[in-house]
Amino acid sequence: MSPILLSAEFTIASQSHGVSQSAEIMKEHSVFEFFPRLSEEISILEHLLKSQPSECLRRLYVRSCFAMLEALSCLIRDKASQGIVGKFKTSGHLEITKAHYLEDYSYKITSTGKIERQNRCDISFGAHFAFGLRTLAEVAEVNKNYIEGAGWDAFQNAIRIRNRITHPKTDTDVTISDNDFGLVKSALNWAFDSLVDICRTSTILVDPNDDMPPEIHD
Repeated sequence: MSPILLSAEFTIASQSHGVSQSAEIMKEHSVFEFFPRLSEEISILEHLLKSQPSECLRRLYVRSCFAMLEALSCLIRDKASQGIVGKFKTSGHLEITKAHYLEDYSYKITSTGKIERQNRCDISFGAHFAFGLRTLAEVAEVNKNYIEGAGWDAFQNAIRIRNRITHPKTDTDVTISDNDFGLVKSALNWAFDSLVDICRTSTILVDPNDDMPPEIHD
């Protein structure tokens, strides 16, 4: 049975202590060493918003949350890719299509028969996050659907809020209401809770001292 990629320490720390401590564990067990800085930024903004709430700080908070969500998406897809390779070692079957769509970039074959990397893939952020999370659950052998419910709905609404303040057309487009603010917080919590639940539910977690499955390369 193939190992899945996040350590038991990450599972326990994430569930017990929240985003900040989860980020610290990720730093120890992955190449994503910038997670603690993103977590610190979100915590600072949350503290400032309690004492001096403003539209500017709310917009910064939304952008910081999405920087974390983008990083989480990369982590989830990276670990799902490793899981696919791990399963290949035991089953002899490599799910090429899934591995391809977990990538950040698209590829083409040139006229001389070479593979050439293109720009970042044109899959929407929401769809890519959902696919990565669903695939990670599959390789972790966790039979749950995380792409549903209030958290998933909040995530989709949060994307619309982020897009609206990033490409404003009117004055109201840059306004973050109390409801908007709550939706973004809920989206981030859903993303972390889903990842932690996969780790907690899976029975094939990797020991942090074990070698990780190899990365999928070009």
